[in-house]
Amino acid sequence: MECRNLYGDLRKVIEELVRGRESANELKDLLMKSSGAPDLVLVEKILNSFANSIARLSSGRDQSDEVSQNLRIKPEDSGDSIKSSVKKDGRGCYKRRKYSESWSTETPTLSDDGYAWRKYGQKDILKAKHPR
Repeated sequence: MECRNLYGDLRKVIEELVRGRESANELKDLLMKSSGAPDLVLVEKILNSFANSIARLSSGRDQSDEVSQNLRIKPEDSGDSIKSSVKKDGRGCYKRRKYSESWSTETPTLSDDGYAWRKYGQKDILKAKHPR
């Protein structure tokens, strides 16, 4: 049941990233009409970021066909630096390990058992205030 919730959340994230990428494409079209060359570089970086995020989130999913259709970049949008690839790792949803709470008891007074605590390798030196 937890795996299905995770799958649904990832799907929503992917859909939101696809919407953002479409908005960036619209912005690119507007900037191309105004012929702003420095602005186009920024838009290309944004599009690369969206493509990489979508590819990483969708790797190893059963919906790879649906996502790959969304990831396909139109010929007029694609550049040499844009690479969108969908990896299939075959990984699934894993359950999180449950840790039990650790507990300790504190004693208010020390009991004298004849032993003294010292660090590893700590030795008493004759006629010295501090141990080595």
